[in-house]
Formats: sequence, structure tokens, C-alpha cells
Amino acid sequence: MNGRFKHLAQRGASKTEAKNRLKEAAAKLAKEAAGRQINENTRIELLALHYLAEIKRKVDDGTRSFTTYDIYRGTVNNEVVPRLGALAGHELDVFTAYQAIMDVDREVGRASAKKFRTVLSGICKFGVLHGAMEINPIRQLDDMFERSKDAEPVRALEPAQRKDFLTKFDGYCDKKAANKVAGVRALVWQHLKDITLGQLGTGVRIGEVTALLGPDIDIERRTVHFGYHLVRVAGKGIVRMPGRKGGEPPLTLVMPSWSVPMWTRVKEAAGEGIVFPAWSGGWLDPSNLTKRIRSACDAIGYEWMSSRMLRHTVGTHLTDNGHTSNEAGDQLGNTAEVVDKHYRRRQVANRKIAHTLESMFPEAEAS
Repeated sequence: MNGRFKHLAQRGASKTEAKNRLKEAAAKLAKEAAGRQINENTRIELLALHYLAEIKRKVDDGTRSFTTYDIYRGTVNNEVVPRLGALAGHELDVFTAYQAIMDVDREVGRASAKKFRTVLSGICKFGVLHGAMEINPIRQLDDMFERSKDAEPVRALEPAQRKDFLTKFDGYCDKKAANKVAGVRALVWQHLKDITLGQLGTGVRIGEVTALLGPDIDIERRTVHFGYHLVRVAGKGIVRMPGRKGGEPPLTLVMPSWSVPMWTRVKEAAGEGIVFPAWSGGWLDPSNLTKRIRSACDAIGYEWMSSRMLRHTVGTHLTDNGHTSNEAGDQLGNTAEVVDKHYRRRQVANRKIAHTLESMFPEAEAS
């Protein structure tokens, strides 16, 4: 029952009864294939296609990103359909789902297995909602795949590392930008210096800072308005989408004084146009920028560092310096729960609490 082969067969008390049941099953399958009916016999492949269509509708109305749709579609085509596509909804049980996830983990990798589990859970949720499945088997596995909160500690640039990182990063970018062979294409390395500084001064994602236009920057008020993000759309290239990643609402953030000279310079250069343009004049590809940042970090001795860690650095700096998770969330455009999970480091000691605990046994303190 691995979903690779599925034969249509029926049994009956007589040959005639078996044939009649087979005809009924074939008719049901024909309706399913035509997309006119979803029931417990609907194949996972068809449920997946319906689920993708629903995600695409959300992309069109702006509540989901095209990047998400593109990733989900790839996972459906490359993993879900080949492994489970021929199974009927009622045939996908917890054990079969678990085996499929483990197979992806072993054959492709941990990251792909995580995406596979997410997409398959969405398909099953769709199946439950439309009567093709009684339960979502992936939900039964959530506890098994739940990571320990201590398994992956928050990683960010420490105070003593920040100046060193920027000095080395800027030096590497300057060297790459001076490459005469690359010509105008080397301009992206100069942008990377400013983009990195902009992320450290705001905490926004790379796809949001690269979506800026000149008017989004207000030097007089010292604010930057982030209301769009960039995504790659198949057949269209890089597209500026309204809202921040995941359809999150816009943010208007105050720039720290140490970043004002950079914002002033790039605004003057951009005028009414793109703040960080590609050599061709269009939008930069955030995915390519992320790879360049990663290669630069590897070259300067910060192998663990990435564009995502710049956002982590802002979040941890805020919470380490006494700001609440709600305040950090306002800056990052996240909820306090997300900040606690991804940006707030577990405190080793809290002297204020220790002082309060002293009063638990005041007589011991007096002695």
C-alpha cells in the first residue's frame, strides 16, 4: 500500500454480482476523475490538486504568497503523488503517513521531510473537510515530530561579534564589487552591504527590504515603510507583491541614527524608483541574495550566519536589553509567541527574580 500501483477490483457472490460492483466502482472513479465528486474513495492525487487550487485562490486574493504555492506544488509533484497519490482517502492511515515521511527524510533530507509533512497535513485537512477522510493522520503524529524547545537554541550575532562581522562582510563585498570582469553585475555586492545594514536596523526580511521604492523612505521623519515583498513567480520572474511575507500588514519603522547615512544615500540615488535595483534596472532576486550572503559569511569565518540570522540578531538584541516580547513583536511584525519561540533567548539568570526569592524565608536572610 505505497500508493504506486492501484488496481480496480471488486468481489461478489457470483461472477455477475462482481461485474456489477466493478462497474459501480468504475463509475465512481470516473466521477472522481472528472472532479465532480469527493468521497472516501477519492485518490490522494486528486485531493492534492484540489488543495493546490485552494492555495492558488488564496494567492490570488493576497492571503498566501506565490512562493508558498510554488513550494507546495513542487512537493506535491515530486513527493506526495509518487509516494501516496494512488491511495484513496480512507486508505491513508497514520502508519502509512509515518512511513512516507520517514522515507522522504531518509531519501531526500530532513528539510524536505518537514515540507512533505506540512503539505500532506494540509491535503488531509482538506480531505477531512470534504468528507474524503475521517481524521487527519498527520495530526496524530504531531507529538512525535515535535522538536524540543532546547533542541535548537536561538542563534544570533553577539554584541562583541557585530562590528567584526560588518567590517569583514563589507570588506568582502567591496572586493567582489571591484571585480572588473563582472562589470555592472558586480553592483549587487554594493547593495548587499546596504541591505544587510538595513536589516540589522529594522529586523525585516530580505524580500521586504528589497521591495522598497524611494518614497518609502522618509529621512525627515527617520522612518521606512515596508508594505511589499518580492517573490519569484513562474513565467513572470520577480514580482512585487502587496503586504509583507505571508500577507502580513505593512510596518512603518523608525531607523536608528547609525543607519540614517545609508538610508539617505540610497534614497537620493533611487529617487522615485527602486532602492536596490538589479544591474538590469529591475528587482533583485531575494533567493539569489540569500545565497550570496551565505557565501560571503562562509568566506569571512561566519559559516553559521545567514540572512535569517540578521532578523534573529535584532530580535535577541531587543529582548536581551529589556524589551518585552510584545515590543519586539511590534518591531519584527510578529506575535509575542513567535518572538518567544524564535528570537527570545532563554535567560540563564534573572537577578530581579533571585532578589524576590530571598524574601521567601526572611528569617534565613536575617541570620
